[in-house]
Amino acid sequence: MMEQERYSILYSSPTGNTKMLAEAIHDTPAEEDCDYFGPCKKVDSDMFYIGFWTDKGNADAATLKLLEALKNKKIFLFGTAGFGVSEEYFQRILNNMKTSIDASNTIVGEHMCQGKMPQSVRDRYVKMKA
Repeated sequence: MMEQERYSILYSSPTGNTKMLAEAIHDTPAEEDCDYFGPCKKVDSDMFYIGFWTDKGNADAATLKLLEALKNKKIFLFGTAGFGVSEEYFQRILNNMKTSIDASNTIVGEHMCQGKMPQSVRDRYVKMKA
């Protein structure tokens, strides 16, 4: 029988949106193969599911710091953006993030979706657009 790959699910989620995605992922693979589930920190696994929130068109600082430290790992990126509903916008964020990922890593997948935006932030964006 093939050895099951060890994995960790790490996320940065001040509003709780990305944490919801992380919990959905956590419910899927074999729980006993999970080394760590929680906020971004240094852990060792073969496979990393890394959740982020969008900060000025890139992943948040904690996530970028974590990504820069990883070498020879498999990475699945998942994130939320409070604003922007276009695939192009999401792709631009993912492309920006990838500049922080060492070439020795393999990105096995990526997923982004819109998160709930606090009303105050939403109001500010609507004003800026107008």
